[in-house]
Amino acid sequence: MVKVVTNTDGYQVIGHVAVNKLAQPNLVKLSVKIKELFGRLNGTTREMYQGHIDDANQKADEAFDKQLKDMGADAVTQIRTNTQMFEIRSDVYILSTIEAVALKETKVE
Repeated sequence: MVKVVTNTDGYQVIGHVAVNKLAQPNLVKLSVKIKELFGRLNGTTREMYQGHIDDANQKADEAFDKQLKDMGADAVTQIRTNTQMFEIRSDVYILSTIEAVALKETKVE
């Protein structure tokens, strides 16, 4: 687990980490399909997809942690997260993005 820091004194930048995870829920219930046909992405539709949004965020978080571990990062700064939900031809997609600057602690001798 890495730290999130705002003061980067004592750290060296080792790279930029960005993770994008796209999810497309497969929903087959008749009531859900009816809501998809007659409604756009509004508050109630968003609530209906909340579990899928959480899954996309979880997958992005796991991939982000793995990239940081592979880089050997001790901390991150300037972290940015974004989750977008959009509709293309009645198919709903969820895009979860995490970006940050990876830091390595410098040894003081």
